[in-house]
Amino acid sequence: MNLAYYDAKSRHMHPNRESFDGMTPDDVRQFVPLLQLHAIEEGDPFDGFDLLIAWEDSPSTFLSVFTLGDAPPGLLTKDLLDTILTQARAQ
Repeated sequence: MNLAYYDAKSRHMHPNRESFDGMTPDDVRQFVPLLQLHAIEEGDPFDGFDLLIAWEDSPSTFLSVFTLGDAPPGLLTKDLLDTILTQARAQ
């Protein structure tokens, strides 16, 4: 599993250099709330433009986008999702 932080304001992906071998899509779904709680506890909560992108390498087609803060309405447009997909597959 590949994970990356994505700043929707700048449309820039920050890939994580750690390996998440063996992590499943369910593991990622369970990880996201823990990540959000940790940020709040540290006094640095995510804003509505912070996203976590999770994807598996080919031949898998799994790609998931998680909002880490309160995303503004209309944030996840088709254009933004296409950009994320292109950047993730290029990693």
